[in-house]
Amino acid sequence: MGGVFTKEDYENKITLGASLVQIYTGFIFEGPAIVKKILSR
Repeated sequence: MGGVFTKEDYENKITLGASLVQIYTGFIFEGPAIVKKILSR
């Protein structure tokens, strides 16, 4: 549970078994740029 704001947040959810990660909260607070931030390597 909790918002996904960083790549680490995203990777943690996937590592724990999530097949889908929702970024609505992060999107509301940071806007569309959060997608690039999370997917950057």
